[in-house]
Amino acid sequence: LNIANVMEQKDIENVVGTATEALTIVSDLSQIKNAPGVRKANEDFHAIGLGAMNLHGYLAKNKIMYESEEAKEFASSFFAAVNFYSLKKSMEIAKEKGESFTGFEVSEYANGNYFDMYLENSFLPKSDKVIELFDGIKLPGIEEWKQLKSDVQKYGVYNAYRMAVAPTQSISYIQNATASIQPIVDVVETRMYGNSQTYYPMPFLASDNMFFYKSAYNMDQEKIIDLVSVIQPHVDQGISTVLYVTSDVSTKT
Repeated sequence: LNIANVMEQKDIENVVGTATEALTIVSDLSQIKNAPGVRKANEDFHAIGLGAMNLHGYLAKNKIMYESEEAKEFASSFFAAVNFYSLKKSMEIAKEKGESFTGFEVSEYANGNYFDMYLENSFLPKSDKVIELFDGIKLPGIEEWKQLKSDVQKYGVYNAYRMAVAPTQSISYIQNATASIQPIVDVVETRMYGNSQTYYPMPFLASDNMFFYKSAYNMDQEKIIDLVSVIQPHVDQGISTVLYVTSDVSTKT
């Protein structure tokens, strides 16, 4: 998901639902004969990996610092919504096919424990700035999570694993996006591909938002961890995370 594009389209439900369905089709059609373990895993778990990119780009475009509390609030609300709509689509696929992933009946989805976090806490935006970003976008609240819990327990879930945030660096350049959920290294990044060198200026770069494109090497690395930490509860698989260390940082640190 290109976060900037998803937010500008103002229809997270449709975009995430379509992406979940497309990835599921790829998983279902993958019959790798010489890798029986992979084939069996696909048949049993229907695992997919829905990820995202352009977090820093979207924040900079909207003049929000990557290390700020507003960035954490946005990321938490956005990925909670992505999780909700991908799980909703997975439930709908299970309902349509009459099939859940192997072991669903003993999973945290089936007993309802998975939903406790969402029934006890609201992940809707709270600050004026972040509320404004989500203007016109349908976000799930506690009541919507209650209904989804009921539907999941009734109809099941097709994909045992749904979300994973990959590095995406090269594909991000093609998408005019910053890589993954990571901060940028420089306002114009340089990369070598074989014998060719490429220069990539950050998306939406302008004189009035350049200040918000702070290099990862100049950031408090604990702030990067803090941002990842509010996204991870909504991601059932991994998040590719890089910490940036200069030669001035000691081995002990």
